[in-house]
Amino acid sequence: MSNFYIFIVSFFSSALGVFIVKKVALKNHYSSLPSKDRWHKNETALFGGVGFIPIVILLSIMILFNQKVASSIMPFVFIFGVLVMFITGLLDDIRPLGPFKKLFIQFFVAGLFIYSGGMFHIFQNSYLNILITLIWFIVCLLYTSPSPRDS
Repeated sequence: MSNFYIFIVSFFSSALGVFIVKKVALKNHYSSLPSKDRWHKNETALFGGVGFIPIVILLSIMILFNQKVASSIMPFVFIFGVLVMFITGLLDDIRPLGPFKKLFIQFFVAGLFIYSGGMFHIFQNSYLNILITLIWFIVCLLYTSPSPRDS
């Protein structure tokens, strides 16, 4: 299956999964209501990760195990990291963990991935490559996580 088709299938499957989870969550009042310490102005469904985690894991397995990677352990570390972030989000939806705990977990997952050989090779300096990869990871994870004010 080409990368284009993998992208299309994953995008629409994930969108459908999140749509279904959102409808079920709102119907059953698994949501976060607006308040002064929140950024959202409307009722926001919880457990959104449940809608796309199966697709992310399945497609990660398909892609990572069919490519040459920096180390044989890296696909397992990547999938482990995805699961850790999913469980963190799930726990945070059940009982808020707070921004510092979530940030610590994000640094841990990013560091583990980098340690296993996953990093951008942009510069000759490996320390700079590690820093860029770490920053990229944390920014992506922060962008996909609820705002710190939602904790």
